[in-house]
Amino acid sequence: MLMRKRNRKVKLTNRIGSRRNRLLIITIFSLLVAAVWVSGVGSTPSGNNFLIARTDLSSYTQLSQDNSDSVQIDLKDEAPKYVQSNSKMSSWFLAKPVRAGELIPVTSVIAEPVSNCTAMKITLGMSLNSNIHTGDQLDIWSGQTSYTPNSIPIQIVSRAELLNAKTSTDALSQSVQTIEVCVNQAEVRSVVNAIAQKLVVIAVLAK
Repeated sequence: MLMRKRNRKVKLTNRIGSRRNRLLIITIFSLLVAAVWVSGVGSTPSGNNFLIARTDLSSYTQLSQDNSDSVQIDLKDEAPKYVQSNSKMSSWFLAKPVRAGELIPVTSVIAEPVSNCTAMKITLGMSLNSNIHTGDQLDIWSGQTSYTPNSIPIQIVSRAELLNAKTSTDALSQSVQTIEVCVNQAEVRSVVNAIAQKLVVIAVLAK
């Protein structure tokens, strides 16, 4: 009888000790997790704040809070190549297009917009392809609305930058797309002629 009681007591003691060990391990692990979380909250992320384009931006666009966002990135040695958000961006214009989500390179900004082309609005006979973005270069063609032996379509504009594109509905409830492009001075007359003669105008991505 004495042996049985002693064995039962030993088993009970082992069970209590095992439970204490588990509680001790859980407590230590919880304290470690809390310490890591506190240190992470108190730390400051490394890197500087840089400007990224909020949407596709064309050349001659003036930078502002409406078309750009600030993001903190550690670019290391590449940092001087991109515009930081603490700069005077209100006095900067883009010299070349920047896609949405891209960092804005220092080489793509200028103090004053310098343009060697004329911005013109053109209503298209067919909407732009879905893979065309603001800032892309377009070739523009025109042709007669009906076929005749002499109605061969001709290219009236070469590599015009797309500044903007808007789609609206006309009086017949049909979708109409109007684009704004920067046309070379020598090609302005051809565009005006196509508009005056109410020719069908199509724009495609320049190769």
